[in-house]
Amino acid sequence: MIEVKSHAVYANEYFVSSDAMDRRITGFLALTSSSSIAGWVVWKDYSFVWGSLIAASQVINALRPVLPYQKRIAPLRALSYAYEDLFLQIEAKWGAIERGEFSEEEIDDILGRFRNDKAKLWRKTIDSIAIPHDEALYRKADQLAEQYFRTHYHL
Repeated sequence: MIEVKSHAVYANEYFVSSDAMDRRITGFLALTSSSSIAGWVVWKDYSFVWGSLIAASQVINALRPVLPYQKRIAPLRALSYAYEDLFLQIEAKWGAIERGEFSEEEIDDILGRFRNDKAKLWRKTIDSIAIPHDEALYRKADQLAEQYFRTHYHL
């Protein structure tokens, strides 16, 4: 249960990070393209700086289709929601398991279904999108998941 919560938080944090990077890129491109004429007048004394910014924006604009951030946003959002849904299902069953409402065999079946559901999440949401390992986001996700369990379960 803790692992699924941590994965849900990780997917959400990765989504937020990718979305923020995509917004920065979009903002930079918008700023340099929309203010290029006005900026040229303002920056005439700093034409080298302004020219460098315009050149950088052109390079970024050319590379943008191959940059991964924009492509990751929707799949990561879907993965985050799917993990959170799975976590809520596990959490709902956990109370009944703690109260002894299921036999060991039933518990094994429940856990097996949850493991299968977890494996399907990646295929349904991420598919062929590469999601590199980000150790800092994993640490943050683990900390936030631990905080959740301390708050809600006093662990």
